[in-house]
Amino acid sequence: MVKEVRMIQGIDKLKQKLADDLQVKKQEIDEQTEAEIVKIQEKYAKEILAAQAAEAKWQEQYKEQEAKRLQARINLEQRRLKLESEQEIIDKLLADLLQKLVAMPREQKLDYYVQLLPEKAPAKGVLLLSRNDSDLLNDLQQRLSAEDQAYSNMECNLQDDFQGGVKLKQGNICDDYSFEELLHTCNYELLQLIKKTVLS
Repeated sequence: MVKEVRMIQGIDKLKQKLADDLQVKKQEIDEQTEAEIVKIQEKYAKEILAAQAAEAKWQEQYKEQEAKRLQARINLEQRRLKLESEQEIIDKLLADLLQKLVAMPREQKLDYYVQLLPEKAPAKGVLLLSRNDSDLLNDLQQRLSAEDQAYSNMECNLQDDFQGGVKLKQGNICDDYSFEELLHTCNYELLQLIKKTVLS
């Protein structure tokens, strides 16, 4: 329970840091999106004028119908651009957040890993650490061994399939405490935070 509280507190701090960074990104994306929308509006405005000249006999009716169709296309294109921009923002912010987790100070990262792992070492467990954290391996084992001597004899492997965090494998069961899994677990909350602070 204490570890869960600490993990939640850690997530809250990450959320706050993310919220602080979000506003900086918003202005840049807004300017890019607005420029694209202006180009699209200019393009379709020219199409409207050309259509009116070609169909002078039905000018008023055609103008109204064509304007509605073109406006619908503009609206659709604007929505598409907005969705693409939002996805770019989301992808960029989540990638930035992952890199901030990976760049966490060494001692803070060690404390975090020790808090995540069980105090009692599982029988025949294998400790998996990201290759990015290879310099933490010995210190992490020493810290864990202070809680349970069985950790000192546990097999430890460095992995390339995640950038940070730790995993604990027992047979076919793997407790995944990687940073990637942390972001995945908090994905919904992070998306809501991004939408509220940046995309609203």
